[in-house]
Amino acid sequence: MSISFRIIVVSGLDRLNMGVALMLALTSCRQEQNRSEKFMRAVSTLQSNEVATFVQSTGPTNVDEQYKRGHDLINAEHGYRDFPEGALWLRKAAQQGHARAQYELAMLFINGHAKPDYEDEAAKWVRKAADQELPDAEFVLALLYNKGGLLPKDSNEAKQWLMRAAEHGQIDAQHAAGNIFAQGLDGVATNYVEAARWYTRASENGNARSQLELGSMYAGGVGVPKDPWKAAEWLRKSAEQGNVLAQFNLGGMYQRGEGVLQSTNLAVSWYRKAAERGLAHAQYAMAVAYAFGWVEQKDDVQAVRWLRKASDQGEPQAQLTMGLRLMEGDGVSKDLTEGYALLQVASQRIRKEPSKGAQSVSPDLAGEFRARKHQLARLASEALDEYKSMLTPEQLVAAEQRATVLAAKSAQ
Repeated sequence: MSISFRIIVVSGLDRLNMGVALMLALTSCRQEQNRSEKFMRAVSTLQSNEVATFVQSTGPTNVDEQYKRGHDLINAEHGYRDFPEGALWLRKAAQQGHARAQYELAMLFINGHAKPDYEDEAAKWVRKAADQELPDAEFVLALLYNKGGLLPKDSNEAKQWLMRAAEHGQIDAQHAAGNIFAQGLDGVATNYVEAARWYTRASENGNARSQLELGSMYAGGVGVPKDPWKAAEWLRKSAEQGNVLAQFNLGGMYQRGEGVLQSTNLAVSWYRKAAERGLAHAQYAMAVAYAFGWVEQKDDVQAVRWLRKASDQGEPQAQLTMGLRLMEGDGVSKDLTEGYALLQVASQRIRKEPSKGAQSVSPDLAGEFRARKHQLARLASEALDEYKSMLTPEQLVAAEQRATVLAAKSAQ
């Protein structure tokens, strides 16, 4: 551990012996991975009642080198991590105006890896770095104002710092700016053209969430000219980064042949990726794929397996389908109580669920979503009426109780 201008308490040693003892302690410490711990243990062996100042002359004096020393220690660039010593070097650079050091020092405090000297020190260093137009610091300052706590909650300040960060190229801020204009947040009027502009900037910088949003906007012709080929291109970029919604949507484009050459095999491949990551809509799509033979051959066992996964997550179409199967004993053991409960929950969720994509699709697609929702709601209602007579009063009560449990689970 390299020390500069540290106060050391020493007893029974003259100044020469004091210097030798400390140098020996430091030399021993440098040979160990956790140097700060070893140093403190070595110093604690010296008895104390005399105060002396020991000036450690080694270590970088250039501000950029001081920042790099601190950064490397914090991020274990050389095989070991030392937050206390890393913080010391970052502070040295921060005090000399190094913006990146100021930001990283603040993040150490915010994330609890180092203890600030006073309550608002983290906010102080973030502000100093933001005032130097460091984009990451501007974005964090926006988050602090938006959340409140370290700084007073102030939505106007949050929005101003967010837009500054976005203009300066901070990718997450660019995506957030897109959301603000797409959803009309924080008192900003909805503006899909402006939303698309910010999503485009973030997408070009590799933000997978913005690539998903931009692909959806090109698919629906919202804020940009309708272009299924560009939609597929951006969805693919997002999907290849592991975004499950993009994987699911790209599967749908392959299934329909929109913006890509139609391929059921590729559709199922993308559905499977999203389903295995736990996306309920994709799990339902896999159930349909196995039930109707979109894969190599029909497999009702696999269809039921995926259907249960999606239903257990509250996917209303899966709950409706699973409910019908249980009522009829279709590929599963007949269970009137569980089946009727699932039909009830599915009916409630279909009625309450907002039309998907209402914020970012064309009027034509929004109308398609509404029509599909109305069709499912009617089917669920007819099923409840048709099957009600099959249950005894006791089974109806049990189904109501079970539906309450399932509804609570689906809402989580």
